[in-house]
Amino acid sequence: MSFKHLFAAKAIAVSSLSVSGAVHGIGWHHGISIGLASEQSELTLTSNTQTLAELDNLSSEFTDNYSIQGYSISPNWAIGYQLDKYETELTDISSKYQQQNLQFDIGMSVFSLDRGLNLYPLIGLRHTSVDILSNDFSSTQGYAGFRLDIPVFQRLFLHAKADTTLTKDKATYISVAANYRYMRNHSIMLQWQQSDLELSARDNATDDQLERNTSQIALRWFLVW
Repeated sequence: MSFKHLFAAKAIAVSSLSVSGAVHGIGWHHGISIGLASEQSELTLTSNTQTLAELDNLSSEFTDNYSIQGYSISPNWAIGYQLDKYETELTDISSKYQQQNLQFDIGMSVFSLDRGLNLYPLIGLRHTSVDILSNDFSSTQGYAGFRLDIPVFQRLFLHAKADTTLTKDKATYISVAANYRYMRNHSIMLQWQQSDLELSARDNATDDQLERNTSQIALRWFLVW
């Protein structure tokens, strides 16, 4: 075979690999999961100028906190939704702390590489409700952030996500996760998340303020298609 023909053959082979990679990257895929989480948190509850509760190093077990999480993702778009429910026994003040989050966000890719790395700035909406010491807090928050997907091996991916609110009540969430696709339609994900939450509520002439800083480890099982 001449050098010219060999060069042409190599060019065709490289082109075929590029097209093959592009074909596999095109289209949507989806996932939905159930997950359990363990938390360590600090909590402060104030009413006007009076501190009602100030608790450090609160802990909760995996069975106390659960979530349902899902996504639909393509090379150009990322859609995510999640329902979380947290519960912690506050033994120091003989009460329970209960929190529920419902959120939805969407992002558009602004940077990607052929091997699968993708960056999605995102916007979303989150509703948070809290019950503590007969105090009810409820807030619907718009937020903005980003999602970054990083392929490590063929079946192992890293994910990073961060967002902060655009509204009066403050909430910041930062998470990193490792996701292992152990079967065609199943994956398991280990996630660490740090969150800072500040909510306010007014009841007659009383102004209540809640602050909660939380570090969480979650284990999630995904059905993927």
